[in-house]
Amino acid sequence: MRNKTKKNSRVPWNKGKKMSEEACQKNREAQLKNPVRYWLGKHRSEETKQKIRENLTGRFRGKNNPNWKRIKKICPICGKEFWVQKIRENTAHYCSYACMAEDYKKRLKGKGSPCYNSIKVKCDYCGKEFLRIPARIKKHKYQFCNRVCQGKWASLHRIGENSPHYQGGKKEVKCAWCGKVKRVFPCRKYEKHFCNRKCYAKWQGKYTKGENSPSYKIEKKKVKCAWCGRIAKVSLCRKYKKYFCNRKCYADWQEKYEVGENSNAYKNGNTPLFLRIRKSKRMENWRKAVFMRDNFIDQKYKQKGDFLNAHHIITFSELLRKHNIQTLEQSKNCMELWDISNGITLSKKSHLDFHKIYGLKNNNREQLNEFLSSEKSKVV
Repeated sequence: MRNKTKKNSRVPWNKGKKMSEEACQKNREAQLKNPVRYWLGKHRSEETKQKIRENLTGRFRGKNNPNWKRIKKICPICGKEFWVQKIRENTAHYCSYACMAEDYKKRLKGKGSPCYNSIKVKCDYCGKEFLRIPARIKKHKYQFCNRVCQGKWASLHRIGENSPHYQGGKKEVKCAWCGKVKRVFPCRKYEKHFCNRKCYAKWQGKYTKGENSPSYKIEKKKVKCAWCGRIAKVSLCRKYKKYFCNRKCYADWQEKYEVGENSNAYKNGNTPLFLRIRKSKRMENWRKAVFMRDNFIDQKYKQKGDFLNAHHIITFSELLRKHNIQTLEQSKNCMELWDISNGITLSKKSHLDFHKIYGLKNNNREQLNEFLSSEKSKVV
């Protein structure tokens, strides 16, 4: 039988205390009302609280605590008395790490050192001599001066059949598409094997279409594109408020309807006007048009393939000030702002060099011609 009482359990404060007849009667009445937890909602009187305080004060502290299981020991180095748990009676010998280190310095010298009987051995890879204790020599068949030598030796001698992870070598398999024989490791346990990704793609294009596709679902619903109105079929798991044919339709719809207060990222109109214009799709199209006109070539160093910037010949902020643009709609109606002749393709390096010389404000065409004059190329 398993004992219900635990040996290490705490002793309750009221153990052995006799209750008065009045208190017992009150408990009986409370238990009749709530037989599960009859003590709930009961408040102790001040006298009861005082009695509990008197009984607990100094009674279960330190050595008087029934859970006190400590042993007094003396440190062999400094002679200081210290207390340890009973479990650590045979393992705790020092009062601190400092005393332990001091004792080790004395004891682990000469014959007391574990490396005292070390023998000179040669490294099996590089041939270097080094000291090793006899226990290590008995335990290991091969001796190495460091892990680098051990790794290099293993790369030469622990290959193929000599490797502890050897599983019989590669096995021959047939490509499921072209039938070509290929050797693979036995760990690659697939139903079908392929020579390369091309064979896998061709096989997939033929045999995993329609009902054979793992993502095929018979039930589909017809939906209308929210931008162009074209009808498309989508699976039932796609539950959205609006549907689109492709990403282009979604981007066009977003540009019209998810702007300003309707945008998910709207923050009380804190985004500055010049930043909203620069991040608009029309600015992106203007930048692409400038790059295409210059054939994606830096006009300063005549190089292609570098990270490109579309530089405003007349400063962007000056154009906003000149036409008194206050809203995004006013910027769309301003034709000079989107004029391609006001832009030129520069690499990131040359763009930074230009603004280091002439600054970020009040830039004009004369400054640009002066900047490009070293290459003898002028803007018409």
